[in-house]
Amino acid sequence: MAKFTHYFIYGNAPEDFSPDKLEEWGTTVPKKHNMELVWLGVSYGTTEDFLVILKGKITDYEKFYTIENAPPIVGVRSTMGGSLRS
Repeated sequence: MAKFTHYFIYGNAPEDFSPDKLEEWGTTVPKKHNMELVWLGVSYGTTEDFLVILKGKITDYEKFYTIENAPPIVGVRSTMGGSLRS
């Protein structure tokens, strides 16, 4: 079974987008849920504008990823990465 450690969240800017709002989310919300923000930036070569990379346990990610905790971006898609062996 794979062991997931990194979570790649792609999304677009909403109408009321603010870089400050996205940065504030990145410095507060993930830490509250035992997640580490690895990258917060612009996505290149995808249809989405932004890429957020989080690191942590899959169980923490599952609890973390709710409407209330999601990054302030829309049209979100996620990819999980890690190792093939646990």
